[in-house]
Amino acid sequence: MTFSSGYEREVRTPFAPEAGADRRQRIWIRRAYCRHCRSAPGILPSFCLSRRLDVVGVVGTVIAAVAGGAPVAVAAEEQAIPRSTARGWISRFAERAPGIANRFASLAIDLGSGPFSLS
Repeated sequence: MTFSSGYEREVRTPFAPEAGADRRQRIWIRRAYCRHCRSAPGILPSFCLSRRLDVVGVVGTVIAAVAGGAPVAVAAEEQAIPRSTARGWISRFAERAPGIANRFASLAIDLGSGPFSLS
């Protein structure tokens, strides 16, 4: 793979307490060209999620807060994001969590962790 062109993308950074602080920033996403398959996918930095405006830290903070018992509205307000956005993250997480747990349990068994319970 070789790096070719790229594109600009907007991300929303964590909440800034300064009044009027702009939380949206434009970043440059590089494309890597694959000679074998002739594609040029964008290589996202580790703090970005595919098709999401908010950075990984904000999404994780909201999901962790709700998993810890906080209401979605409170978790969204703390991160200064729309409630509908937070509800979408939580519902997608709830849909995918059982499959993720099963894959981690399977990996633990494959690595020989010993007996455990998924209750």
